[in-house]
Amino acid sequence: MEVEVVKQIRVQRSKEEIISMLEQCRDSRMSVKEFVKLKGIHEATYYNWRNKYGSKVIKQNSRSGFSELKIKPSPLMHAAALFAEFRGLKIYQPVSAAYLKELI
Repeated sequence: MEVEVVKQIRVQRSKEEIISMLEQCRDSRMSVKEFVKLKGIHEATYYNWRNKYGSKVIKQNSRSGFSELKIKPSPLMHAAALFAEFRGLKIYQPVSAAYLKELI
């Protein structure tokens, strides 16, 4: 009775390839177990990559501290006119950028 041992080939991936794979896993609707099985990598390897490069994936996809702020111009700036709205916060008069920064 002979048992055939299959030796897996070690693949060295670049930093860009690893970050790309982490993004693919995050964007896919698959679980980590399904994703690593599909890609042929060990689950522990995936988690090591995520610990090492996961913050870089988040930084690449996020903007540098800016949030979208919708400003609704009004020809008559009176107390009842809505000036800006952000995440449910309604501002009815013009305010400085520093004030908005403190709110966020």
